[in-house]
Amino acid sequence: MPIRDEAGSIRRSLGSVLAQTYPHDCYDVVVADGMSSDGTRGIVEATIADRVRAGQGPRVACIDNPERTVSSALNRAISQASGELVIRVDGHCELAPDYLATCVRVLHETGADVVGGVARAQGQGPQGRAIAAALTSRFGVGTAAWHYADTPRWVDTVPFACYRRSVLERVGGFDEELVRNQDDELNFRVLQSGGRIRLEPRARAVYHCRSSLRALWQQYFEYGMYKTRVIQKRGRPASLRHLAPGALTVLLASSLAVAARSKRPTPLVLGAGPYVFGCIVAGAIAARRGGASAIRVSLALATMHLSYGVGFHCGLWRWRTRRSRPAVAHAVEAAS
Repeated sequence: MPIRDEAGSIRRSLGSVLAQTYPHDCYDVVVADGMSSDGTRGIVEATIADRVRAGQGPRVACIDNPERTVSSALNRAISQASGELVIRVDGHCELAPDYLATCVRVLHETGADVVGGVARAQGQGPQGRAIAAALTSRFGVGTAAWHYADTPRWVDTVPFACYRRSVLERVGGFDEELVRNQDDELNFRVLQSGGRIRLEPRARAVYHCRSSLRALWQQYFEYGMYKTRVIQKRGRPASLRHLAPGALTVLLASSLAVAARSKRPTPLVLGAGPYVFGCIVAGAIAARRGGASAIRVSLALATMHLSYGVGFHCGLWRWRTRRSRPAVAHAVEAAS
């Protein structure tokens, strides 16, 4: 579990991990703390002390992550783990009690290299609920089926993934250059090495999403920016959906420029009109399904797309001179 300043959610997140139906003597938990300053570490250590006194549940260890990034936290935690399987869990999610058992079973049944479940978004407040609804919309997230799928399928990435350690030993650990999209990049490496990734909707999780458009913009801007670096490293995108927001922003900016130059609104209406209409319709559908405001959902959809697209182009500029695909420096050691 890579965590940093998760005092508001770590109890329920860690609690869901410790409450798994999987035999408690068959898994352990490694929490990598990025030097939290909000009391997160104290909550984790108190939980560990309670478990030790009660003699219940799996073993829990808390280690330092001085680099304070998710990738370094994951690599440090994996190096401390001894199991044949490794599952990444975040500090702002909750796993269903049978999540671990389901992933392990599907891993053995299908022969997959990686298995993950469906993460249903949950938000707080009117805007948080609207963002959660937007994250279940296919118009919003495209073919990222882990947001909404109800049938198993082979995919390009999954959240809260269960990896065979042998796969991590073959392809390497998480790329510590990547502040965002480190799991997508690792999963793409698995696919490029001939591996397979399975999405299993019976493995259920709740993801606590952002609660404001400003926070959502920052999140998706970083997703878009670091996606360009992932594409550079891997030589191509894992899915065409990763290119769609960048293409959208080019279309909208071009329409605006042509309209301004011609002093006629027609280019802007033709360029932006269909997208705006799509946001309104998709927002209304998702709002009805998620019990949120249609206007707020439409704004969340536009925020996700535009921030990702702007971030994508900023990434192209930021890494314009770095086209090579460096090897991942961190190797995963064999289980002891």
